[in-house]
Amino acid sequence: EYKPNAKTDIKMASLSDAAKLQMNGGGYGKTNSEYSWQHDPQVTMSITLTCQLELLMLIEKIVESKIGKLIMANTDGAEFILNKDKLENFYILCNEWELESNNFNYGRLEYGEYEFIAQLSVNDYIAKTTKNEIKRKGSFMTYEDIKANNWHKDSSGCIIPLALENYFVNNIP
Repeated sequence: EYKPNAKTDIKMASLSDAAKLQMNGGGYGKTNSEYSWQHDPQVTMSITLTCQLELLMLIEKIVESKIGKLIMANTDGAEFILNKDKLENFYILCNEWELESNNFNYGRLEYGEYEFIAQLSVNDYIAKTTKNEIKRKGSFMTYEDIKANNWHKDSSGCIIPLALENYFVNNIP
């Protein structure tokens, strides 16, 4: 409910972050902590495996239907290369999956379209959206990204992601 407006409304961004922290850290996350009253490794594994199997089910549907080519996947998402003429079919398949996996009311998919993605690994990439937004993860994160909300990240060598961004985004050698 909050997330769609989080980019333009600071209050919605705060509420979205709070809900995410409650669910990830206070709910699910504590099931894997031996120091928590919620400690239950079976719950942790059940949730993890169920979510990953559901995501694999979606990936399989998309790849087998020849709608998209998988280029990257991790525990909570996947990236595909699609032809624009297959975009409507892609959304239909995704919507069917949300209904089948009972993710229609909670856990709906998020979508993003990229002009390009340059990546070292699934958690280290820079991407430019079709809306000219730059998304940086892992070793592509700049000091500005770290300063914004990632103080736990290593900020040494920040000249490297700046140089890589200039190369990939601005075509500067």
